[in-house]
Amino acid sequence: MVMSGFSPGTFVPKQRDGVFFIDGTHLLKQIEKFPQDRKTKKRLDIARFSEMLQNVWSSETQRMVRLSYYFLKNEQRIQKDAENIIFCPDWDRPSMKRNYQIIECGFKNKINNTEEEEHKEKGVDMRIACDALMLAVVGGVRNFFFLTDDADFCPLFESLQRFGANVYLCGLKDTWSNEHLLKVADQFRSARHLFEDVDNWK
Repeated sequence: MVMSGFSPGTFVPKQRDGVFFIDGTHLLKQIEKFPQDRKTKKRLDIARFSEMLQNVWSSETQRMVRLSYYFLKNEQRIQKDAENIIFCPDWDRPSMKRNYQIIECGFKNKINNTEEEEHKEKGVDMRIACDALMLAVVGGVRNFFFLTDDADFCPLFESLQRFGANVYLCGLKDTWSNEHLLKVADQFRSARHLFEDVDNWK
């Protein structure tokens, strides 16, 4: 599994370049909620999904520099075994990587032998926020795309906008339940149809 981050000095962004941040916790929840009888196969093909996700926003960005999927460290649902729900490419083949990456971050925090789900998610949220702000300040990126439903990202959205960036919100449902994110984002689009495309599953 790839464990990497952004290096803002590796590219000079153009006005319509964009970067995409995918909240892995949210993505996994939506995969598990999607009706099983609507899927011909059970694993989401992350390579195909990334390609189609870019097409949803093709009118807003000329080039999607990078799509980054943020998952908890040792997340079992993305490991290479029969029980995972995301099909990842063979990272040993450079031709398969293209412009997306998987970043593992956060940790499992146990208090009195009880796993605190909120604490686990915060590790992912903080990493996304740090990487996005770095790209805005140091990298000069002006188009940010997020797939998440976590209202904790509202301050991040507002900070990016103060730097002169556009913030776009993508959802995997036809209607959006988080009104706070919807009010802050510059634009919202649904990508639920990507779940219904049988070619995105393996």
